[in-house]
Amino acid sequence: FFLGFFYKFFCTHGLYCFKSFYYYKSNMFFLISVIKKGGGYFVYHDKWTADGDYIYSGEGRVGDQIMAKGNLAIKNAARDGRAIHLFVKFSPQEYYYQGVFVLVDYAYEDDKDENGDIRKEYKFRLRKAK
Repeated sequence: FFLGFFYKFFCTHGLYCFKSFYYYKSNMFFLISVIKKGGGYFVYHDKWTADGDYIYSGEGRVGDQIMAKGNLAIKNAARDGRAIHLFVKFSPQEYYYQGVFVLVDYAYEDDKDENGDIRKEYKFRLRKAK
């Protein structure tokens, strides 16, 4: 992948694409970030911080998120030798490649789910790998 390039991914299982997925043959882990662009309510709370880190909301749109699947894979990426590649969704099928990131820390915080109900959500602090 090339930093700053757009890539196309196609959803084949309905309206929403997965927020993370693996490519096992190369030990790569991909995160798809979706940032709210306009008015209305949005379930994921991904954002850049003032110091250049990226806050990535965990998987799970309704109810408390659990430490399983993609959330667990982010937590264990370094231990498992997986590089985290971050893409930010630009349009329905275009994703902007941000580079390789490492997990700095994570928190389990209150935030709203897809229905607007307060729930526990994982917030992963990612930093560009050096």
